[in-house]
Amino acid sequence: MGLTIIPARLSNVRLGYTTRGLSFGSSENGFSGWQMPADTLISTSYLTNQTLSKFLAATFNVFPYEVQGGTILYLGLYLNGQLANSQKYTLTGTYETPASIKTISKDGVANFSTSMLGFTVSQFPLSSPITAGTEVTVTAWASNPIWVQLDFASIAHSFETFTSSSYVPTSTVVSETQNVCPFTLSVGLESSAG
Repeated sequence: MGLTIIPARLSNVRLGYTTRGLSFGSSENGFSGWQMPADTLISTSYLTNQTLSKFLAATFNVFPYEVQGGTILYLGLYLNGQLANSQKYTLTGTYETPASIKTISKDGVANFSTSMLGFTVSQFPLSSPITAGTEVTVTAWASNPIWVQLDFASIAHSFETFTSSSYVPTSTVVSETQNVCPFTLSVGLESSAG
């Protein structure tokens, strides 16, 4: 099985691999964020409503605001609870265009300037098509708190599990056994219809 990892991008625009692409998951394009706690696994799931072919890519957006250098970010991509791929990033803490907080509410939601980093995890090419009704779950874990984009329009929920400081992605994930996260994290998914 061949896997390719797509590097981080400085945009909240979805990846756009193909003109016949299929975007699903979060469609949030706002700049509201929440500080994801350290050593906490956050998972967000979506069901496919048609068969997917060729590739599957997920984008997880982070605001470059007070990121501690050396922070580890793990992303996991799961199909029906089984690990398809994972990606480890080491965040530098130094960015050309850092984000700034415009306002912050009592519940901890911040409104940011337009600077955002998109981190991805993907499976490319797919070894076989993904059938309609498959649950696609994206997990995120960071070794230090980071500010992440929220999705206020989603009907999906994010779930959280507190972990140790030596996390590595597991071979399976079950969102329903976790606690409901205070907010739904923005996770954009892109594929090609098959």
